[in-house]
Formats: sequence, structure tokens, C-alpha cells
Amino acid sequence: MYTLRRGFLAGVLASLVLALFDFVTDGAPGNGFPAVLRWFGLTLLFGLFTRFGALLATILAVQLYVGLAYTEWIWTYGMLVLLALVLVAVPAGRRLGIDLWLAPRLQAAGQHHRLARIASWFV
Repeated sequence: MYTLRRGFLAGVLASLVLALFDFVTDGAPGNGFPAVLRWFGLTLLFGLFTRFGALLATILAVQLYVGLAYTEWIWTYGMLVLLALVLVAVPAGRRLGIDLWLAPRLQAAGQHHRLARIASWFV
């Protein structure tokens, strides 16, 4: 089993994991991590800001890949990262989701408003 020794990489990984853990648990009282996972699932299920949900799912999957890949089957977490990256690249919510209705409106409003233009990147 591969373990991180004390050093620069161990310090960087520990600080990143602790920062992500603090972000997840401070955002929701009680069980923060399951609440974030439910939020990912609901955005991807209903097609609401699909690319944003997939981008956050990619970040979570990369964290799992770095932390758990050497303790279990390495291809499992690699598959999660690749699946989330595919959902970032493909406009998945624009076929049967809320993004189908939301995307043209945000793109039209994005010509005049900066916030709508930024929001249209995540649809």
C-alpha cells in the first residue's frame, strides 16, 4: 500500500482535503457531505445547470481518485472522473432537462447582462 510521507506533497494534499471538507460541512448544517451529493444528483437528474454540477462532481471524483485509488480498484475512481468530464463537455441537460428551456433565455440575456453570460457557461 502506498502512503504519503511527510513532505511537500503530503502537506498540499492534506490542506486541499481539509479545505474541501470544511467547505462541504460548513455549507450545510448536520450532514454536509450527503447534502452536497444530493445536490449533485438533483442537478444532474433534472438537467438544471448540468455543466456546473458535473464540474463539481469532477472535483469530488478527483479528490476520491487521489485519496482512495491505491486502496481499492484504481479504475473505479478513474471512471468516475472520466464520466464527470464527459458531462462537462457535452450539453447533457439540453436534451430532456430544464437546461433545454433555460439555455436559449440565458444566451439571449447574455448579450446585455454579464451575470447571464456567466450563467450560460454552466448550462
